[in-house]
Amino acid sequence: MWRILVRVDPERWRRVADLYESVLERDRADRGAFLTEAAQGDDALRREVESLLAHDGAPVLIDGSMSELAAALLEPDATFEPGSHVGPYRIERLLGAGGMAQVYLATDTRLHRTVAVKVLPPTLAGDPQFRARFDREAQAIATLAHPHICTVHDVVHQDGIDFLVMEYLKGETLAARLERGALPFAQGLACALEIVGALDAAHRQGIVHRDVKPGNIMLTKAGAKLLDFGLAKPVVSILTTTGPGPVPVSSPALTAQGTLVGTFQYMAPEVLDGREADVRSDLFACGAVLYELFTGKKAFEEKSQASLIAAIMHVDPPAMAVAQPLTPPLLERIVRQCLAKDPEDRCQSARDLKTQLQWLNEPGPVTAAAPMLMPGTARWRTWTGGLAPLAIGFLVAFAILRWGSSINPPSDRPVRLAFARPAGSVLSNTGRQVLAISPDGTQIVFVSNGQLYRRSLDAADASPIAGTQNLAPTTPTFSPDGQWVAFTSAAYGGLRKVPVEGGAPIAVMESESGGNFGASWAADDSPLLARAGGVFRLPHAGGAAARIFEPRPGETIYGPQLLPDGEHLLLTVTSATGPDRWDHAQVIAYALSSGTRTVLIDGGADGRYLSTGHLVYAVGSTLFAVPFDVRSFTRAGSATAIVHGISRSSEPGRLTGAAHVAISNNGTLAYLPAAAADASMVSLDVSGTVTPVTPAGPGRFPRLSPDGARAVTVTDDDYSLWVWWIDGRTAPRRLSVAGPSTDPVWTRDGSSLTFRAERDSAWGIYSLRADGMGGEERLLTVDGRPAGWSRDGTTLYYVSGRQLWSWRAGGPPQMLPVSGVQRDVSLSPDRMWAAFFTNEAQRATACIQSIVTPGARFRISPASAHSPLWAPDGKKLFFVSQEGNRLMAVDVQTAPTVAFGQPVVVAPEIMQTTALQNRNYDITSDGKRLLVQVPDRTNPASQQIVVVLNWFEELKRLVPAK
Repeated sequence: MWRILVRVDPERWRRVADLYESVLERDRADRGAFLTEAAQGDDALRREVESLLAHDGAPVLIDGSMSELAAALLEPDATFEPGSHVGPYRIERLLGAGGMAQVYLATDTRLHRTVAVKVLPPTLAGDPQFRARFDREAQAIATLAHPHICTVHDVVHQDGIDFLVMEYLKGETLAARLERGALPFAQGLACALEIVGALDAAHRQGIVHRDVKPGNIMLTKAGAKLLDFGLAKPVVSILTTTGPGPVPVSSPALTAQGTLVGTFQYMAPEVLDGREADVRSDLFACGAVLYELFTGKKAFEEKSQASLIAAIMHVDPPAMAVAQPLTPPLLERIVRQCLAKDPEDRCQSARDLKTQLQWLNEPGPVTAAAPMLMPGTARWRTWTGGLAPLAIGFLVAFAILRWGSSINPPSDRPVRLAFARPAGSVLSNTGRQVLAISPDGTQIVFVSNGQLYRRSLDAADASPIAGTQNLAPTTPTFSPDGQWVAFTSAAYGGLRKVPVEGGAPIAVMESESGGNFGASWAADDSPLLARAGGVFRLPHAGGAAARIFEPRPGETIYGPQLLPDGEHLLLTVTSATGPDRWDHAQVIAYALSSGTRTVLIDGGADGRYLSTGHLVYAVGSTLFAVPFDVRSFTRAGSATAIVHGISRSSEPGRLTGAAHVAISNNGTLAYLPAAAADASMVSLDVSGTVTPVTPAGPGRFPRLSPDGARAVTVTDDDYSLWVWWIDGRTAPRRLSVAGPSTDPVWTRDGSSLTFRAERDSAWGIYSLRADGMGGEERLLTVDGRPAGWSRDGTTLYYVSGRQLWSWRAGGPPQMLPVSGVQRDVSLSPDRMWAAFFTNEAQRATACIQSIVTPGARFRISPASAHSPLWAPDGKKLFFVSQEGNRLMAVDVQTAPTVAFGQPVVVAPEIMQTTALQNRNYDITSDGKRLLVQVPDRTNPASQQIVVVLNWFEELKRLVPAK
């Protein structure tokens, strides 16, 4: 075991850590020479890095590693078979194995209740260390009675087998929930209070948990539950209890000084230093959990074990407001105090911590977050909390923008603002850029509800730009004079422009096909558009667009920018595949005259040159900057993370490298924060009664199994398929792991899923069992989106090239008389008709058409509509109205003639879908309930656009340019 005993200055440590990570990237044979050169004669620096290298990968004695050891020792087969009995408990099935035990779902046959049976296998029962830990957990939990601590019902020893009988909890662990991002603030605060309340109860019973982490917190309908007291030990003298004295729940051998106990990322510095853990160590771990709970980011995250431990010892995590700009200052202070390196500087009891968290429920200045630009409303008064300092900063900025320079704050001081989008608007995340800022930084344009909105920073609200309705615009970009906004459109194709004040769109550059991979408007008034076939430029004097860049075979491009010399193009290119392919892309400078490429960034996307002499680019949800000499096209220093928690494009395989960030010429930054969750799942019955589905599985675009008990969804981050039970009886199961998987449909018997997937750089249609057993089977090597199976289960219907096809195993695909299809297709129950979304006369609409005989198509609704779905009886069609994004229903008949009734509203709002093409709801086979994704209004960050004035000055301080 190794221990770090010397504290260092944070800036010094950061230099050590940066150099250490750089050395790790080198081959072992080259590390010594590289380190000597990079240290530049600083022998102390070199020795510190050598010390970290010497211990990297060395074994560390940590009780938490028993989990991995135990898992390796567990028998491969379950100890108990379903239906067997352990005392009065009937085993139903194995829930999981790992840590130090197997856990079974069981029924208490005496009390007729469902329980969880935690069994210590015989191979471990003979080990005194594991046996002591098992006994310690039983004794620890038995002394606790709290609504947010998992209850133990029984402790049994039978036939040489030891087991605990515990409360069976339905839900998911906090760790699993955090994989989808931070919790909404209100939900997160409730969870935090429950966790801290449970810790307070344990501490007052004389028990230190010592392994507080998201994996040991279960989220249930009854609230959060604290689990796994297997590492618990008696409280030392720091705590004065009012209840019973300390319980002897650990042996000296297992808690000896110098033994690390817990999980690294939540372990207090004094424990890493080999000192005794007490209640304040739990509070440090709790602070790390709270940080992650509200930001979606781990407080401490490094590339190696050595650097992680050293970071916990010496480095403070980034401010929570970096990841969540609306973090209340009081919450920031509470978490910062919990994470203090010295235990004396932390809260001294969980009761004190709980009291401070309760203050966050009280309105007032101490709870104010970043101001929202909504003066004159109740929401404005709530968030500013009586003109907190940030609110005052906003008023100063507002005055400058509206009345000129009569008030002049320091020009080098950034001012952070956040404004809410209009009520009822839902950001359209189309997989492409959705945000733009005018060159002078006074106006922001964003895509919402399938049209463009404009927000002037001196206005109280945003307003739609007339002329952009029903066009599904993407990739807005301002003209150099700020008078026009250009955009691409799913309805038109190509590039259009519209006056900022609104008006009829005007064609700028036509594009028959090839998609949209970014656009910009150069300073010389020449628009640029990237398509699959290259980058095209329209001369500022007019004329035909010319291709100025052609990608190599297998390359995808994004984000063209003409550099100041007018002779070089900045562009992102990638040949990688998979959901993180843009994080492995290259940002290049391309010489228009010679065709020479210069790689500027290897591992990043959406590169942009700034007049400050910086190149910025995105990796994951972080924006980086590096000094850049635009004359020599060389980097002048190392990259630095400058903005955390930015939103990225959301499409299968990340269709583009877009980072939702906009930067004006005069240094105003605007970006969309990476929201923890912007959608929630609800169930609707035929009368319109809404029931929240909690916990819902991860992802979007739910598709219900034929029996209505399960749903499959597609995640935004890695585009994998997840199957989960509507009643939450078991944790969601991830099915696809080999690459992007989309557009799942169930087979008629509900045993398997058919889906579109990218494997080995090619798209195809695959099949996979819904229980996750077995491997994937490729059905067709075609880029097709499954639409459903025939009633006898022998014929698959799919869309490829905007054409509907059918395929029977063993035969060739057959073209059906339905064309112009955009993504989603719903087949009538008799498989005679198809309902689909299309562009008809350059207007997005939903239609039905016979799939058996050629014939006319019929509009479902006079208004623009998308995402159609047949009811199981074939007598009703559901669809989403593009105007207002409402879920509608309309009666339909197809014989003897086609006729529609009057549409009625089913749900007032549904989650905005990608490019108005993906269906965000489904219906049970009996037609009685709908599963619908609706916007989540509980998370402020999911409704905000963040603006930073004077951001260039902050950038210059963080990343000095030579």
